[in-house]
Amino acid sequence: MYGLQTDINGKTYYFNNAGKMVYGTATLEKTNYKFNTTSGECYYALLSAGNINQYTIGAYQACEVVALYNGLIALGKTNSKSIQQTINTLPRNINPNLGYSGNPWDASAVNFPYNGYVIWATALTSFAKSYAATAQNISGTSLVNMEKQTLKGRPIVIWGTLNMAKAHIVNSNYYGGHELSNSHTYLIDGYNAQTNQFHITDSIYGKYWKDTSTVVKAYYSNNSFALLL
Repeated sequence: MYGLQTDINGKTYYFNNAGKMVYGTATLEKTNYKFNTTSGECYYALLSAGNINQYTIGAYQACEVVALYNGLIALGKTNSKSIQQTINTLPRNINPNLGYSGNPWDASAVNFPYNGYVIWATALTSFAKSYAATAQNISGTSLVNMEKQTLKGRPIVIWGTLNMAKAHIVNSNYYGGHELSNSHTYLIDGYNAQTNQFHITDSIYGKYWKDTSTVVKAYYSNNSFALLL
């Protein structure tokens, strides 16, 4: 059993219940950590997130809530609900700031772009709070903060693009943001400071490491939406 994380000059350290700093490797609350063997600074974290594929369950347009659910699995906070139950209890609204716009089970997205087939950070954060009280809308946050929060064992849902490719904007004034034809949402559930990579759980393409600059570029191109769990 380990004690509190401590930030010293922007760096993260862990201390055990005896007050001694943790060095080397450790698994804390189902998250794998690596620490500098001399300084004790944490430089690596990888959470035990879920790996639900949205296509496998038929939720073709539900990347946002599947990313959220995979993060809730890491925290053990699914409230004993299945992913299907979670999707079906999403608030619905034509305005994605207020709820999900469209039908997340629609394979063909026939009403796009009138329905964006998206839910944005404000609405998803409100929904997430019924599962994790720590849920916070951190849209616009910096790369440095993403790295810092991940090293603390907190997963982050971010809005980006399919394959982290260039954003295809179809409406630049869609309820106060950009509407994309290649919007996608994924979970940051790990970070390695030595390689400058985030670990991504992607509800279409699975789990992989990706350099932080590519991840953040995709995030900035899709309204800079982010949800911290």
